[in-house]
Amino acid sequence: MVIMRALLLPPWWPVMTATLPGARLEAVKKERVRVLYEAHHDVVGRFLRRIGLDEAAAGDVTHQTFLVAIARLDDIEAGKARSFLCGTALRLAKKSMSSARSREDLVEELPEIDAGARPDDQVEHQRRLRLLDATLRKLPEDLRVALVLHDLEGYSQREMAELLEIPDGTAASRLRRAREAFDTLLEAHVEREAR
Repeated sequence: MVIMRALLLPPWWPVMTATLPGARLEAVKKERVRVLYEAHHDVVGRFLRRIGLDEAAAGDVTHQTFLVAIARLDDIEAGKARSFLCGTALRLAKKSMSSARSREDLVEELPEIDAGARPDDQVEHQRRLRLLDATLRKLPEDLRVALVLHDLEGYSQREMAELLEIPDGTAASRLRRAREAFDTLLEAHVEREAR
């Protein structure tokens, strides 16, 4: 009887059923997830490495972040995907960092340097990236996260406050303290180098 029904179905039946609201909705969600992943995967991974996770932990937390995003796809407001993902990644990272502190370099793959750049310039660029990461690593976690979000990832102070779930005034104060602490650490490094 099943075979008979299959034979009796009109040729347009698979096309029509593929365009039913549920099928369209599923296709739209898959496309939205693909676009979300392609646009933000590297950003989330870089952010996690900069706040102190090693490569393996950053990869795991990035994966978990996108699983959360898929589960809460309807909660992600238009134009706020990056904030949603980084906020989720931050919360997941805090759990990960509390269980195991990372000692790996925070530097991701070094960005490409102009092929015409002199070798001395390349060495200096790498040295500065290492110094940045070493200095960031010395900051307390709350200050490091604020500095990375605002100064390195480009979030506004208001966006940073929303991500960290703190008042705007606290965000401003934390950012100011982070910059002062960073400058102090950097000056101490320069003084040590000068000796």
